[in-house]
Amino acid sequence: MVAEEIRGQTHYFDRSYDPWERRVLPFVRRETARALLGHLLEDGPLGAAELS
Repeated sequence: MVAEEIRGQTHYFDRSYDPWERRVLPFVRRETARALLGHLLEDGPLGAAELS
């Protein structure tokens, strides 16, 4: 296990995750952030007004 502090919280990851994955996973665990990421992946780059 690897412990990493991200945005003030400690997260624990299996050693198989690379540093990029360890930074992204806590973000996509959050419902709103995950929804926004989904929209961006489906629709491409969008402005803040379009996302809201």
